[in-house]
Amino acid sequence: MMSAILKLLGEIPKPHRRALVLFTILANVAVLAPSLHMLQIYDRVLSSGSVATLVGVTLAALVVLALYGLCEFVRSRVASRLAADYTMRRSQLLFAELAQANRGSAVRVSAIRDFATVRQFIGSKILTACFDLPFVPVYLVLLAMVHWSIGLLGAVGILAIVFLAWLNSLATSKTRLASQKAEGDATGFAQSVFQRAEDVRAMGLIHTLMDAWTKKTAASLNAAEEANEVASPFAAASRTLRLAIQVLVMALGGWLVLQGSMSGGLIFLASMVSGRALAPIDAIIGGWDQLVRAGAAYGNVEALVAKRETPRTLPDLADPKGVLHLTQIRVDHRTSGHHPVLDAVDIELAPGKLLVLIGPSGGGKSLLARIAAGATEADAGRVTMDGIPLMRYPRHQWASISGYQPQIPNLFQGTIAANIARFRSDIDMPTIYEAAGRANAHQAILSLPRGYQEIVGGAESEIPCGLLQRIALARALIGKPRLVVLDEPFNHLDTNLQVQLLKEIETMRAGGTSFVVVSEKQAIVRMADQVLMVRGGRARPVAVEEPAGAAAPQARTLAPNAATNAAPRTGPVGQPVFRPRLPTDNPAPRERIADMGPRGQLPLDKAVGQDR
Repeated sequence: MMSAILKLLGEIPKPHRRALVLFTILANVAVLAPSLHMLQIYDRVLSSGSVATLVGVTLAALVVLALYGLCEFVRSRVASRLAADYTMRRSQLLFAELAQANRGSAVRVSAIRDFATVRQFIGSKILTACFDLPFVPVYLVLLAMVHWSIGLLGAVGILAIVFLAWLNSLATSKTRLASQKAEGDATGFAQSVFQRAEDVRAMGLIHTLMDAWTKKTAASLNAAEEANEVASPFAAASRTLRLAIQVLVMALGGWLVLQGSMSGGLIFLASMVSGRALAPIDAIIGGWDQLVRAGAAYGNVEALVAKRETPRTLPDLADPKGVLHLTQIRVDHRTSGHHPVLDAVDIELAPGKLLVLIGPSGGGKSLLARIAAGATEADAGRVTMDGIPLMRYPRHQWASISGYQPQIPNLFQGTIAANIARFRSDIDMPTIYEAAGRANAHQAILSLPRGYQEIVGGAESEIPCGLLQRIALARALIGKPRLVVLDEPFNHLDTNLQVQLLKEIETMRAGGTSFVVVSEKQAIVRMADQVLMVRGGRARPVAVEEPAGAAAPQARTLAPNAATNAAPRTGPVGQPVFRPRLPTDNPAPRERIADMGPRGQLPLDKAVGQDR
């Protein structure tokens, strides 16, 4: 813990450190003014009876005390600036780590709490007390100059207090950690419940969850009480010892005066100097728990950001044509590690083409979509656009050429306009309106009380799920993306909205935008240029023979050695493009073939209707 605190103090920028040291020296010299003032009054004013001397030494003391107040003010301001400087130096790294790394919500909440703990410590008085500590030996030397025995008494007393603080730290370390863990457990449980208020009401969970939270809170209180029970005797002994030291210094000074070894005024000087010597130790012991928490929190934050460099500004690359390649993608199982979730997956998608991912739940469809969108990284393999690795694209450029809608369309707390614009200030309202129109959400948004300025993303939002889905779609479709990845985009959409979305996908494909869609909807599957069945860690193409005359199409999954028997058509990038059809599809009746659209597809409204 102390090593973490020393490292934190060592990272203080030199200008701030010099300012703290300078004003700490001035403050610790100026704080002696009351002691010297008492000495002068007792030894000179009372013996001489001079009013002028009394006025002179009093004015001098007041001036020095004003200097002391100024020094304390500056030290407080420097500490506040240090807290702000630490926030600016670490906030971006920490935010990037928590926002982009695959970490659980509990880790994220704990990291933010640790970051706030360190920031509060830097801006607190405990930090300035740490800078006062080196002056404790100086005060002991002053006590020794008064009389060697008083200096020895002060040194022994300080060592005894430090020893008690060390014993306190050893005795309470385990109970303090247990208390913090129990408190975090209770707080995390309550936060998870508050985020599911509707589920709590619907399932009548309020009483059972309240009982569970009460038990966790009771465990937290018991742990805190146990820690306090262990620490209280040490704290009481420390306070008693501090007062006893000052009493003993006064008593020893009185005895020395009686022996004629020093003047009476030095009694008060010794008492006040000993109190000042104990002040920083008193402050640190009083804030020991905060000091320990800050040390642990600083270590946790540094461990998180240690491997993350300051975000670099990569140069923009040439606008890509939009040829997406996923090569030998593998994702290991996070728990067992035996069977990979995805293994040796290869995908090539040309501009303007549509890839649909199908398969059983838990098969890896959404994970593969997230990898294609750059939302997560595979354990092995490459993702490239026009042959350039995704990581080589600046994030802002990749955001402008791609769109992504996750399976659960989470929106960030802010206005609808800001969410659609991805919180970018360079996107104007006409572009936002166009994106909302693509998602068929424009009129619905305008019908809201505040329109595009309506706040979403918070627990209090009452916007229907269907509209939230379309807002997330608008966010994915904004601008002129070369690649759009949609995970279950038809959720919460009625038949008419599904038809409109399908038409918009066809329109954007004609403009060169390629799509990766996770969906079992027959309409989108019939439109696809490629269909991959994701199952058991593998992604296999699902193909259908072209309908000839009135013959019904026959659906089948291609075996690895039977791809050449499927009469494939060749796409723009040289990859076979199969006319897909799910194995569960019902063949179109002979008399309905004439109603099919281009390439044997049903019209969009009729195809969507088959899923109802």
